[in-house]
Amino acid sequence: MTRIVFLTLLTITLLMDNLSACATCFGASDAPMTEGMNMAILTLLGVTGSVMGMAGTMFLVIRRRARILREKLNDNSIEESEG
Repeated sequence: MTRIVFLTLLTITLLMDNLSACATCFGASDAPMTEGMNMAILTLLGVTGSVMGMAGTMFLVIRRRARILREKLNDNSIEESEG
């Protein structure tokens, strides 16, 4: 276990130049790559929000249909017990 940790730390140390952040992460706010990354983030947020909104709507529709079905079943059981 100690050997694996040592080799990992040694590898990270030797490859430090290769592990530097890109222009987007490093802070070049006017770079085209940064603008592209921002649009990608907004797109992913939009897709995620849409999917979650549709899932929420589905649950609301199912809840409404279950309520309507429950009311119909209750009405039918009342009519059967009276008639």
